[in-house]
Amino acid sequence: MDGLADFRYPHSTRAELLRRLGPTDKARGEYRRARDLTDDGAEPRFSGAG
Repeated sequence: MDGLADFRYPHSTRAELLRRLGPTDKARGEYRRARDLTDDGAEPRFSGAG
């Protein structure tokens, strides 16, 4: 995922797959990374980060 490390969508997709498979702490980290890469004001507010 090196070339996509600065984009939020691969992280959010990976987070969802991890959540479904069970490693929720890894999923949580991916969700946080996706949220942190979001530059749109509405998305961080929706996720509770803003």
